[in-house]
Amino acid sequence: MKREAMIGLTIGGAAVLFVVLYVILGPAASIRYAAPNGLTIGLCPITAPCTIARAASLTVAGDTIHLRGGVYTNTKLSLTLNGTAAQPIVIESYPGETAILDGGGGTLIADTDSILRLQGSKYVTVRNITFQNSGGRGLSVYAATNNATHHITIESVTVSHVGQRGIGGSGNDITIQDSFVEYAAEDNTTNGSGGGWAAGISSYTANDGTPARRWVIENTSVQN
Repeated sequence: MKREAMIGLTIGGAAVLFVVLYVILGPAASIRYAAPNGLTIGLCPITAPCTIARAASLTVAGDTIHLRGGVYTNTKLSLTLNGTAAQPIVIESYPGETAILDGGGGTLIADTDSILRLQGSKYVTVRNITFQNSGGRGLSVYAATNNATHHITIESVTVSHVGQRGIGGSGNDITIQDSFVEYAAEDNTTNGSGGGWAAGISSYTANDGTPARRWVIENTSVQN
């Protein structure tokens, strides 16, 4: 936001009026750090990374969560994150490392649960993360009502060995790009979806029946 200030000075007996233009900035964006053995307290600096849930609880528009490399065992997260068009929130692996979110397989994650679910969220990017070993779903977005979740970007993620859907859900303006899904919907081999058929990638209606709108899937492959 721009503001003007008027400053008056007297030089050699003459009054001189200056108009000074300055900018008021919002709070500086923060980078939070998470690690497989992260803490459940603190502000999540690089020297003392937190759990993903703790880092997410501190995150506001414009922030980034860097996940240090390694396997995050028994991961089952449901997060609500709200960025803006100008200040999106980013969750990504730390540069040069790969964070692997492991659902633990078996019954830890039920059919309709996910390793990571973004619900009621907007303007969030999930990037360069691997999701694996879920008895249910991999990476999901969820909207209870129309436009409750929107502008989510899923970029350069890998999802493998999940019983149900690999990537998908409900909401508007969802982009999935440069990603890879393999061995998803494994329960289909035994009709373990309760009579339905899960997919590698799919969209669905919001909880109130509103259809998902404006989904873009590009340069993304599904196999096996």
